[in-house]
Parts: sequence; C-alpha cells; structure tokens
Amino acid sequence: MENTLEYYLNTSHIKDYFTDTSLLPFRLVTFEKGTFINNEADPMDHIVFILNGTLRIYNLREDDSIYQISFGSGFMILGDLEFALPEAEQYLIEVTKKATAIVLPLKTCRKQLENDPVFLMHLLQSVALKATRMSASLANPKGLEERLLWHIQYECNDETLNGVEKACAHLQCSRRQLQRILKKLVSENTLIKTGKGRYRLSREKE
Repeated sequence: MENTLEYYLNTSHIKDYFTDTSLLPFRLVTFEKGTFINNEADPMDHIVFILNGTLRIYNLREDDSIYQISFGSGFMILGDLEFALPEAEQYLIEVTKKATAIVLPLKTCRKQLENDPVFLMHLLQSVALKATRMSASLANPKGLEERLLWHIQYECNDETLNGVEKACAHLQCSRRQLQRILKKLVSENTLIKTGKGRYRLSREKE
C-alpha cells in the first residue's frame, strides 16, 4: 500500500480538504527534475497538492531575464489562485528536485468544489497564506549575500556568475559591496573563482 494513491491521500490528510472525496478523480503523479508542471498538470485546469520535492516559480521578462516569484519545498498547493481567479497571470513552475504530487483534474468536478464549503475554506487559507508571504518578502528584502547566491544558482547559466558589473546592476548594489561578498564566499569555498569576473558555485556545497 505504501507509495500508492490511497497511501498518500491518507498520510497527507488531503481528504480533510473536502466534504466528500468519493467521486473526486485524484491521480498520483511524479514530476522529474527539470520538468514544468504547467505542461503536465496546468494549474488552470487542476488542483495540485505537492507532497515533496522542490519547485521554482518564475516569469520571463520581455528581455528573457528571469523574474523569480517563489522557491519552495515540501507540501504546497498549486491551482488555488487560478481556481478563484481564472484570469490570473500564469507563471512557469519548474521542478528543481523530483516531486510527488496528488493531482485533481477539474474538468468533471469544478461544480462540486465550487459548492464545497470545506474545500473553499482551505482554498481561502491557502491563498491568504501566499499573499501574506509575498507581502513579507516585499517588506523584508533578503540580504545581498543571499540574493547573490540565489542569483547564481537559479538565474545564471551553469551556476556561474559571468561579469561583476552586470551582476551589480541586477542586484542593485555597488561593485565594492559585491566584491567584498564574492571574496568572502570564495574564502569559505562557497564559490570558486574561475576567471576574471567569473565565479561558480562550489560542488562541495551541494
């Protein structure tokens, strides 16, 4: 029974999110690293309960640069915003560490969920939690060192920073500030300097 749909439904308590689950078409899905959930279970048409793994949610600007929305691991719900607001802006949802999920296609059960007070309350709580976290993130920006490491790991090709001036503009800091942090991270072996203005993440830190 372990690792079956029924097992995950019981151990994750997802059944508690609904008044009645007997007719709901749940599916157990595994998303491999590097795949996009949008392509397999678009939140516009599904409620997706992520049970484990790690996701990166982002958008692409017109210049093809990445605008990071969220990065998280463990249990989370996708499709809640889209369920409440079908015209909500769509983001790319990339799996960065293999994830297991229970997926609920909405094609045949949307009307049932729209009339389920237990589900709607959980949906409201999920949306409110995301809004609260987003507000806190905007009000309390991360430190430069953390933003730099995030930038290298998730926004730079091959986890390599190529060009200090370009990084300064992206991170909105002075060259002196960035050089000081780069020197510190190299001394800690978090980064390895591979050339002039080039730094990559140390594999020993993975």
